[in-house]
Amino acid sequence: MIVKLQNWIHNMEEGGGARTLKALLGVLAFVFAMLLYNVREFQNFGTQEAMEQAQLARNISQGKGYVTDIIRPLDLFVLQKHQQSEKLAVTLPQPDLANAPAYPWLLAQWMKLGQWNYEISRDGEFNRFQPDQRISYLNQLLFFLLLVFLFRLAKRLFDDQVAWFTVIVLGVTDLLWRFSQSGLPTMLAALLVVVFVWLLTKAEQGARESRWPWWKTLPMILVAGAILGVAGLTRYSLILLILPVLVYIFHAFEERRGVLMLVLLVGFAGVLTPWLQRNMTVSGKPFGTASYAIYAASSFFPADELERALKPEDVSVASDLGKYGVEGHWDKLVRNIEDVLVKDLPRLGGTWLSAFFLASLLLPFTRPSLVKLRLWLVLSLLTLMAAQALARTQASTVSPDLNGENLLVILIPLVVMFGAGLFNVLADQLKPVFDPGRGVITGGFIFVFSLPLLLNLWTPRLSAWVYPPFHPPVIQQAATWLQKDEWVVSDMPAAVAWYGQRTSLLIPRDYTTEFNVINEAKPVNALYLTSISLDRKLLTEMSGEQAEPWSEFGLNSVIKGELPDGFPLKHAYADWFPYQLFLSDKQRW
Repeated sequence: MIVKLQNWIHNMEEGGGARTLKALLGVLAFVFAMLLYNVREFQNFGTQEAMEQAQLARNISQGKGYVTDIIRPLDLFVLQKHQQSEKLAVTLPQPDLANAPAYPWLLAQWMKLGQWNYEISRDGEFNRFQPDQRISYLNQLLFFLLLVFLFRLAKRLFDDQVAWFTVIVLGVTDLLWRFSQSGLPTMLAALLVVVFVWLLTKAEQGARESRWPWWKTLPMILVAGAILGVAGLTRYSLILLILPVLVYIFHAFEERRGVLMLVLLVGFAGVLTPWLQRNMTVSGKPFGTASYAIYAASSFFPADELERALKPEDVSVASDLGKYGVEGHWDKLVRNIEDVLVKDLPRLGGTWLSAFFLASLLLPFTRPSLVKLRLWLVLSLLTLMAAQALARTQASTVSPDLNGENLLVILIPLVVMFGAGLFNVLADQLKPVFDPGRGVITGGFIFVFSLPLLLNLWTPRLSAWVYPPFHPPVIQQAATWLQKDEWVVSDMPAAVAWYGQRTSLLIPRDYTTEFNVINEAKPVNALYLTSISLDRKLLTEMSGEQAEPWSEFGLNSVIKGELPDGFPLKHAYADWFPYQLFLSDKQRW
């Protein structure tokens, strides 16, 4: 009996029981942090990108197919051009042309579980939108799985100490918690990249250390290529990661490199090709309207002018999409890469441990796996920096930190892992001259890294919604004034589609020519403008020759009480003046 007790104690202290206990404590710590963060910091979605993908997922889960309730004038332009039609036609529901499918599909499967309540009660104070919170739960589950796979990767490449330090630092990183509640596909993309790297390094170590024959690594490389393909279907820009991966395989494997690269490409293309074919069939573009992202927010198409353009080539002769040319892309790259280098890269991940990663580039690692993976990571950072600069749109301006175009954040887990490796080396060197020992040093650094999160939790609780401009009860109230087959023009179409469950068109470039063309194709039933258009600079953005047309329209409507001659929407709901403007074709309230 005593011997059994001693064996049990030994097992709990040093054997498998100790590992199980640590894992259990890690799970409990994450669950506690998740509950605390959701109680203290939860907010409804603050970006239209998150709302757009959520409404798309809802349509998929309800069996409607990959169709959207958000229509951009650019979508209508692409469809008309693909169909070679002389006259604009608006057909609802419209196939989605803007979003990669992996994240909406995953959300759709999540939505099929349990009862989802999309109706907001008007009795009592609104606190939180249940579907927003459930989507946050899914992303926090992905966050947890990310930590699990990263722990296994760090343990394989470094040791237990580095692995635990890495996942703890990531677990107290405020920026990642904010992304987990944002509703954006960032957590899924980061998880897929970590799993991909885990498979790739496992294959490399097996071939080098265990002397696997080249054919034994093929299945693992094939699966890794497929996972990278799924990552590319989470965010199209991640497709470019195939370039540094091919360099990695050529550098890391000594035998049959060409075959391994071909197998990787087969898995990668096998996942991507069916979806690209679907986009070609529907729109004539492999990435739908996302193919035009490289033109958006440029000197030719400032802000969101491109996606609001019904005929983009009419902006000017020089800005014709076919004549934009290399010079226009180079100009956008140079302008945006400065922001990436000055702002995004130095504060990568919102944690100081990224500075350790930059310093670790000077550290001569002795393990070949680390040297090869670090090369891939540096090349991937450079690739995504260029992609982020070229594909930047107005979404990055509206929400500089929390947006799906923030590609560098996807590599944060690997950056932190290498930073933790350097910290481990420095801590070992400090140990002989610092009496309290390694535990105090590590604990102190973790406390410093967690300060942004702790300060957010300590400060007074935020509002449950992101207002202005998004107030779910008001949005849903406005949407109920419309029938299911009617649609509204708005400066926040994703919010109307997600919270209001009505088809919404992004405001075209003007309220005269382009609006009239759309209205003739399918009569518009309402106009819903918010602070996005109404809260602008009076002298430069709402009046004068350079005024934004819809802001000027709002100024004349709200302040002067004037509508353009012949404008079809003449009935106004007065209670929301001057903060919001709702016009309708008839009295609906």
